[in-house]
Amino acid sequence: MSLPKFNLSQLFPNLDRQILILAMGRLLSQIGTGFTLFYAPIFFVNQVGLSTTLVGIA
Repeated sequence: MSLPKFNLSQLFPNLDRQILILAMGRLLSQIGTGFTLFYAPIFFVNQVGLSTTLVGIA
Protein backbone atom coordinates (compact mmCIF):
# COMPACT_ATOMS: atom_id res chain seq x y z
CA MET A 1 0.00 0.00 0.00
CA SER A 2 1.54 3.29 -1.03
CA LEU A 3 0.86 6.66 0.51
CA PRO A 4 -0.77 9.35 -1.61
CA LYS A 5 1.55 12.01 -2.92
CA PHE A 6 1.45 15.21 -0.93
CA ASN A 7 1.91 18.46 -2.78
CA LEU A 8 2.67 21.50 -0.63
CA SER A 9 1.41 23.88 -3.29
CA GLN A 10 -2.07 22.40 -2.94
CA LEU A 11 -2.07 23.15 0.78
CA PHE A 12 -1.20 26.82 0.34
CA PRO A 13 -2.73 28.89 -2.43
CA ASN A 14 -0.53 31.15 -4.49
CA LEU A 15 0.29 33.78 -1.90
CA ASP A 16 2.58 36.75 -2.31
CA ARG A 17 6.15 36.21 -1.26
CA GLN A 18 5.82 38.98 1.35
CA ILE A 19 2.95 37.14 3.06
CA LEU A 20 4.94 33.90 3.17
CA ILE A 21 7.95 35.71 4.64
CA LEU A 22 5.75 37.33 7.28
CA ALA A 23 4.12 34.00 8.11
CA MET A 24 7.47 32.25 8.48
CA GLY A 25 8.77 35.09 10.65
CA ARG A 26 5.71 34.88 12.86
CA LEU A 27 6.14 31.12 13.16
CA LEU A 28 9.78 31.50 14.24
CA SER A 29 8.81 34.23 16.69
CA GLN A 30 6.12 32.05 18.27
CA ILE A 31 8.50 29.09 18.55
CA GLY A 32 11.07 31.32 20.28
CA THR A 33 8.45 32.68 22.65
CA GLY A 34 7.33 29.16 23.48
CA PHE A 35 10.85 28.06 24.32
CA THR A 36 11.41 31.16 26.44
CA LEU A 37 8.19 30.76 28.40
CA PHE A 38 8.93 27.08 28.98
CA TYR A 39 12.59 27.33 30.03
CA ALA A 40 12.62 30.71 31.83
CA PRO A 41 10.99 29.41 35.04
CA ILE A 42 13.38 26.45 35.13
CA PHE A 43 16.33 28.82 34.71
CA PHE A 44 15.15 31.19 37.42
CA VAL A 45 14.63 28.38 39.92
CA ASN A 46 17.77 26.33 39.19
CA GLN A 47 20.33 28.98 38.26
CA VAL A 48 19.18 32.25 39.85
CA GLY A 49 17.91 30.61 43.00
CA LEU A 50 14.42 32.06 43.19
CA SER A 51 11.72 30.01 44.86
CA THR A 52 9.16 28.24 42.74
CA THR A 53 6.41 30.20 44.50
CA LEU A 54 7.99 33.52 43.57
CA VAL A 55 8.48 32.44 39.96
CA GLY A 56 4.88 31.24 39.79
CA ILE A 57 3.52 34.49 41.19
CA ALA A 58 5.65 36.56 38.81
